[in-house]
Amino acid sequence: MILFESRHFINKETMEKIKWHFTSKKDRITQGIGLFCGVMTLIWSIVEQLYVLTPVILIGIIVIGMLVFVSPRRTVKTTLQRIKETTGEEQLELVTSFTDESIKIHYVKSGNESQLSYDSITRIVDTKDLYILFSKGQQFVLVNKDTLIKENENDDFIRFIKEECKNVK
Repeated sequence: MILFESRHFINKETMEKIKWHFTSKKDRITQGIGLFCGVMTLIWSIVEQLYVLTPVILIGIIVIGMLVFVSPRRTVKTTLQRIKETTGEEQLELVTSFTDESIKIHYVKSGNESQLSYDSITRIVDTKDLYILFSKGQQFVLVNKDTLIKENENDDFIRFIKEECKNVK
């Protein structure tokens, strides 16, 4: 039985909205601290005239900076390229259904379906327009708040998800 259902598109606009959520808040804080420490160490090495350390520290800052700023953009680009290669379209229309047993994702154009267990969901992000559910394998499920259909008007989607997804932190 379908308890909740949502229709949405994965396209450039949607991906731009969610790209900063691919990394968890904890990881973004860790990356920010790493960048801050790297910059402070770089300044210290210059002030103390430890020029041998400067290139090593600079490389570290660049690597962390790429993780923070380039990785989300690359994820968007890769996802959109995969959609284009597999469907020939610029976007993918999906209907996501939440049943008693699992999350079912129906690909509207192809008619294919995939399924994701509630136990595989590890993180939920609540944005202005969407709920984003992330799995252990960094797959994501989008739930468009505007198109969310409830079987029972008294049902609370977030409460339901938190009860079913026992691995959400």
